[in-house]
Amino acid sequence: MESIILKKTDDFTSSEFEQVLNIYSVSFPPVETKPVEKILDLLKGDDYHLYTAMEKSKVLGFSLLYVFSDLKIGLLDYMAVRPVY
Repeated sequence: MESIILKKTDDFTSSEFEQVLNIYSVSFPPVETKPVEKILDLLKGDDYHLYTAMEKSKVLGFSLLYVFSDLKIGLLDYMAVRPVY
């Protein structure tokens, strides 16, 4: 088993981001998800972040969260892992 790395993802045109979207789409009922365009808009701001758990070039899981530095709090929005993992 390879090492699992947790990293912040900022490239929203990458295959890594595409893998995140695939996991996102199969992990939550449609009524509980945001449109991808809304997620991209949030990620372009300062308070919303995407972290991925990676094994080599494969995304194993992700978390989307709000971080409010001035308030020193965070809010987990979504977290999911690859279904076969």
